[in-house]
Amino acid sequence: MFLKYVATNIPTSVFTQKIADDIVILKNSALKGGKYMFYEIEFNAKLAEAAKKARAKGIAEGRTEGRAEGYTKEETLTAVTHLTSSTVEEAEALYDKLFAK
Repeated sequence: MFLKYVATNIPTSVFTQKIADDIVILKNSALKGGKYMFYEIEFNAKLAEAAKKARAKGIAEGRTEGRAEGYTKEETLTAVTHLTSSTVEEAEALYDKLFAK
């Protein structure tokens, strides 16, 4: 939800609504008005770091799930035929030979 807010600037949760409200307050505050640019730069830096961490976490989780769940026969055959010049029949014969139980 956080990354969706960053991309669209539309709050979709309590957390992102709080961020949007804080930004409005900050922009409208007479005391902090002059410091808005500083806060915006700091906010964008923190936002970029949070997005980087979220992406890294998602990639790590995806790799873990991929190893834990494996790929179906159909997914494997599709990948082999797209990555090589093998026909579906050749890929299936090789799959059956390699992974026969």
